[in-house]
Amino acid sequence: MDLNQILVWVVLATSILSLARIVKARVRMARGWLVVHLLLLGITLLLLAVTPDKAGLVAGALWFVLVLVPLLGSQYLQRLTIRQEYLRARTVAVCLKWLHPADGWREQPELLSALALADRDELDQAVAILTRYKDLNSPFAKTSKILLLRMDNKWEELAEWMRKEAGQPAFLLNPTLFLTGIRSLGETCDINGMLNSFAENEKNLGRIGTTNRNLGWLTVLAFCGRCEQVKQLLDSQFQSYPADVREFWLATSDMAAGHVAAAKERLHSLSGKCSSTTRRAIERRLSYPLADAESTITSETRRILAVQEAESLHEVHFGEQAGRTGSRPYATYGLILLNCIAFAVELVTGGATNGETLYSLGALWVAPGFATEWWRVVTSTFLHFGYLHLVMNMLGLYLLGRFVEYRLGWKRYTLAYLVSGATSMAAVVFIHRLWPQATGMLYVGASGSIMGMVGGTAAILLRGWRQRPSKVLSRRLSSMGVVIAFQVVFDIITPQVSFTAHAAGAVVGFLIVVLMRHQTVETKIGGPPSP
Repeated sequence: MDLNQILVWVVLATSILSLARIVKARVRMARGWLVVHLLLLGITLLLLAVTPDKAGLVAGALWFVLVLVPLLGSQYLQRLTIRQEYLRARTVAVCLKWLHPADGWREQPELLSALALADRDELDQAVAILTRYKDLNSPFAKTSKILLLRMDNKWEELAEWMRKEAGQPAFLLNPTLFLTGIRSLGETCDINGMLNSFAENEKNLGRIGTTNRNLGWLTVLAFCGRCEQVKQLLDSQFQSYPADVREFWLATSDMAAGHVAAAKERLHSLSGKCSSTTRRAIERRLSYPLADAESTITSETRRILAVQEAESLHEVHFGEQAGRTGSRPYATYGLILLNCIAFAVELVTGGATNGETLYSLGALWVAPGFATEWWRVVTSTFLHFGYLHLVMNMLGLYLLGRFVEYRLGWKRYTLAYLVSGATSMAAVVFIHRLWPQATGMLYVGASGSIMGMVGGTAAILLRGWRQRPSKVLSRRLSSMGVVIAFQVVFDIITPQVSFTAHAAGAVVGFLIVVLMRHQTVETKIGGPPSP
């Protein structure tokens, strides 16, 4: 399979999935993305009819500029904003607004300029920027009004606005509005109102990004005094938060848990070495101490809180970012390195597409009447047929392997990887002997091992689901189902790809991980710990 065919597949698959997601979510702020994916889908189908040998290259180039760069750029922009590097974020936003001028991206640079000025304690200039927009009838105008109140720590006004606006589409689909509204209820000690509002709208928040949902959990759990859960979120999902912001939220959870003296000491020690934005938040917290959350929460909202605690815990251990923070995935890096070394050996000994070279290095050859050298079922998994084959497999290993290694530990993970790959090649030999073909076939590649990681991921998620069902696990299991379904279709329509090896790798990976001991996840939910 060549690059042109793979790019056609990537563009069509991502466009169809994205359109389905946008239509299902009914997110008005994604209209720009709706147009982009419809345009890409139409152009790709037209190119397939007119010039199929170049369709993937042209459509792939458009997809790179119109989809991949804006998506990666927006993720980088979000990370910079979380780290409060507003000026750098503004530079990125200026570039992105030309690639994707819809969905509120044109106004992002102005918003970030105001935040940067406020962070330097230049409030008058920040207010001047936002005031220009507050009387307009647009989503950005609403955001400007809210930020003006937030900069002045007018949380009582914000809480009143929150109660009026809750349930409105523009409010639900704008993460800045919703998250500020949720925080305003916590700041004004309306803990039960905060929990009810978050529970009612958490699904909508998840539609506009995992990070936004995680920010919502951080806010809710901090104002409910759940110190351990707040620390877990900060140590995993928000490692890039500035130190002063991390300390502020830890102090907030301490105060809400009833550890008022410890929280005030923490805030006082922080006030002299933080940004202007954090300093103003500290002044508010010291002037208006939080009530003890445990004595405020009702029996009804306590059940809501228990669900949110469990969801946040599963996000830490099973979410999309699990395995990407904390300990380094050295086994995954080591396996990628071994595959790259093997590929380098291919290049210097005759070429990565030379059949004789590949066979001499350990490729698996299956032909009628030909005795199988069984050691090749292992060595063949470290060889690849050309650069594209290597890059695709190593990208898959990097994306999937880190989570499985995080959950299993490097020893069990490496064993699962090797057994899945070897078994996938053995299955190919078995199928050929059951239904002999007239010509022989040469098999190489780590895709059986990588499909083993797909199966292993599914096994890990299912075990977590059996311990305690959650929306986080449901979403991730659905994603794995989509990955497997697309892989099956891809294998069936692509003659150069072995469906047998991929299916065997996925099944064996699932079974072997089911039998392995996993890292346990503490699911006990309760009140705040003792000081």
